[in-house]
Amino acid sequence: MRAIQAKSSPAKASAPTWFDFREASGTRRLVQLALSSLVAAAIILFFYCPKFVLWRGIYLPHLTGIGVPPAAQTAEVRRAHSSLAQLDDPFAAVTDPIGRPIAWRLLFPFVWHFLNLPRAMYLLMPLVGCLLTLGLIAALIVRRTGDWRWAFLTAIVLGASPWFFVSTGWLAYFDSWMIAGLLAASFFRSRVLFAACCLLVPWIDERFLLGLPLCLLIRSFDDGPSDRRPAKDWAIDAAIAVGSTAAYVGLRLLWAQRGTGETSVYVAEHLNWSRLAGYSPWRCVEGIWIAIRAGWFFAVIFFWLLWRAGRRFLVGMLTLALVAILTVGLVVASDIHRTLCVMVPLPLAGILLCARHQAGLLRFALPWAAAATLLLPAAHVFTTEREPILYFYAEWERWAHPPPDVDPQTYVGLGVTYAEQQKPVEAEACFEAALALDPTYCPAHVQRATLHLNAGDSRKAARVLEEAIRQCPDSPDVHFLLGIFRLRANDQAGGAAELKAALTLSRDGWPRRQETLEILGQVSASGAK
Repeated sequence: MRAIQAKSSPAKASAPTWFDFREASGTRRLVQLALSSLVAAAIILFFYCPKFVLWRGIYLPHLTGIGVPPAAQTAEVRRAHSSLAQLDDPFAAVTDPIGRPIAWRLLFPFVWHFLNLPRAMYLLMPLVGCLLTLGLIAALIVRRTGDWRWAFLTAIVLGASPWFFVSTGWLAYFDSWMIAGLLAASFFRSRVLFAACCLLVPWIDERFLLGLPLCLLIRSFDDGPSDRRPAKDWAIDAAIAVGSTAAYVGLRLLWAQRGTGETSVYVAEHLNWSRLAGYSPWRCVEGIWIAIRAGWFFAVIFFWLLWRAGRRFLVGMLTLALVAILTVGLVVASDIHRTLCVMVPLPLAGILLCARHQAGLLRFALPWAAAATLLLPAAHVFTTEREPILYFYAEWERWAHPPPDVDPQTYVGLGVTYAEQQKPVEAEACFEAALALDPTYCPAHVQRATLHLNAGDSRKAARVLEEAIRQCPDSPDVHFLLGIFRLRANDQAGGAAELKAALTLSRDGWPRRQETLEILGQVSASGAK
């Protein structure tokens, strides 16, 4: 769309205020857009906070298969393991079924692999994409209306959607960059930018192709619902889209035709009747709603404005594109809310048209839509289940009292059980997991040291006790074990000193107090002789 020119306002004698976007300097405009996206992101994160406590599970990939809680199997961290491995070799086979789709999402892995960029920065890129997309939404609104407050509210309405929830909560999911590509392809007239989006974004997420017909249709009208672009322009855009995506689509089809590779496996797993028959109809309806949430109101406004202007053919084509997106999304994806969020350009187009032709309606509806977006419940919606997204304070409480999957106490208890069953390898893995979750968790250090002391492995015991005393200098149990270790090494003075330190640090009721006193008595008696 060409920029929609807002009605000119009277010249102002006074200096421009912070709210006068068109009167502001270029630097101030950038600051306004940056602040809008940052504040919008902060507000959305407060109302719909990711389960960041589960990110601790990123440390637990080595525990898969030995009977431990599935912390590394949650959506928040599971794909991150495959993604980080992909940075070492972008062409390596992806063995985890959950990570299988990333086998063709190679743009960011290629960049990180060949430039040798930090891995932590890779995990932050989805969040960067969220800020970029919110800023892009705000820029489109202020470019065409000059009102940054409308831009801020629009960022709230369109931002509190699955693409944002997933990109901020599930590690190594780049939905935000895919949505940024869809918006750029839909609303910027530059054909160079359009071709770049079609060429690159499928290598970030192939769902861009699902939303591409919608982008072409939105590009097919110009300044308003009654304006018509020449069919030649639409044909040129379509040719650019086909040509720019041909390499990606061709490679995928060729690989699938050979019957090998991730594409054929994914299709075989998803396109079967037994899987489709297990869908919950209500979950499908909820997934459709969650995809753009309050944005559905402005999507309907978009269709209404076009219909009222006599653009019946365009409405029909948009309807067909919408039905195709819903059908494909419900069939091929388990996390249907994510796949269907490619419809985000629809409500943005509705807001832009409403700003020009129904400004009074938009002035009334946009604040209410933003409020509804923040107050109505949201969830990650799958075909058979849902996971509610809670407020920040709920997740902060969960951080203070972590669930069993990421609680070091869980792994210490499981490690003790393995130790009692004479399974030292499994026990050691569990104690290491507990320390990966919290390096200062003293019971894990104590039990790990006990395991090696009981096994008579003095070398490992010395190394473990050295780390334990560094992390837990005030733990009486650690000093007790260090004292026993030194006594066994015939260091009577050192062992007695550690045992006395354990008594000094202990509180009343310490379970090992009597045992410590008895050992000290034996050491004293031995020294007297």
